[in-house]
Amino acid sequence: MSDTGYIAATDGSWKVYVTEVVRPVTGLLVHYGEIQSGSPREADLAIAAVDSDHRRDTMRNHTATHILHRELRNLVGEQAQQAGSFVAPERLRFDFTHDSALIQTELSHLAHRVNEAILADHTITITHEQHDEAITRGATALFGEKYGDIVRTVQIGADDSIYSLELCGGSHVTNTSEIGTFIITAEGSVSAGTRRIEALTGRKALDYIEISLDTLDSVCAQLQIAPDVLPEKISQLLTAETSAQKARADTDIHLARSQFDTALAAATEVLGVPYLAARVEVNDANLLRKMTDWYQHDHPSGIVIIGSQINSRASVVARVSMDLVKRGLHAGILIANISKLVGGRGGGKPTLAQGGGKEASRLDDALAAAEEMVERALAEQG
Repeated sequence: MSDTGYIAATDGSWKVYVTEVVRPVTGLLVHYGEIQSGSPREADLAIAAVDSDHRRDTMRNHTATHILHRELRNLVGEQAQQAGSFVAPERLRFDFTHDSALIQTELSHLAHRVNEAILADHTITITHEQHDEAITRGATALFGEKYGDIVRTVQIGADDSIYSLELCGGSHVTNTSEIGTFIITAEGSVSAGTRRIEALTGRKALDYIEISLDTLDSVCAQLQIAPDVLPEKISQLLTAETSAQKARADTDIHLARSQFDTALAAATEVLGVPYLAARVEVNDANLLRKMTDWYQHDHPSGIVIIGSQINSRASVVARVSMDLVKRGLHAGILIANISKLVGGRGGGKPTLAQGGGKEASRLDDALAAAEEMVERALAEQG
């Protein structure tokens, strides 16, 4: 339920919370709501009221949207036209025409400039004037929007130093300082040539700052450092983690090579073709593929099938040399048949394929059955 406002009988007999207000045609406002008490009747006298906190939050975000529009055009050029917006009590969203993403330094500069305008305590003046007169004064109008002869203008700044002037029918604060703080939370693409910025102001911005500072304090306490050295500490930790990952990868490859060399001792031939089917114990399918590379390096003509149980699943990789592919062997077909035996699926290229299944307990049987598959395929080709 929204707390946008309410409509209530003057005698207190009923009350409706307003959840949405729409304007189906010019001059007509329709309120949707949920009855909280009593039963409204036709011709009842009633009062309508808005939630003051809700309204002020919306006003802050709306005026901030105008400031953001101005500073975006200052930053990337006058071609940055408004392409849509959304103003709510909790946040604001602004779409604008631009061909590329704003980098972090640009976003930081943009937020700084918006906050500078807020702190400047510009007065907001709302007037009604002739459309042509407003445009002559430099008012910004939305492309494609239809306006009447008399328009409502929202001016930020004094007459002799106008900061922003737009045609707008929404509610605004009376001075920019009422907005409080402006924080950009996201920037991204909406479609080709259109970007979107999302931001917070007022109370929500304050909440964001407090949560962020609490998080910063918590992290610094755990690392036992001051906030100003956190970036350096994170860089050190990332460097250490990268080194540790490389060391683990080197160890994994060393262990995998040792297992492969042991398995290689059991290599045989099938109808005169070098053949190896073996099970190893690794935790990464990439190592299985690397083992088939090692085999191919030592046996330019041959077939190798390597399997392992990884994360409770059977994983299998097969490699077939090109000369055997020309004889009709296909690694993808071979892996597809092996994968069926372990309750899964697989496939790939004629020379390299990968698969597996959930029935890891049947991996040994599947690898044993692979030799017959290879022998049958070679025999069929003669």
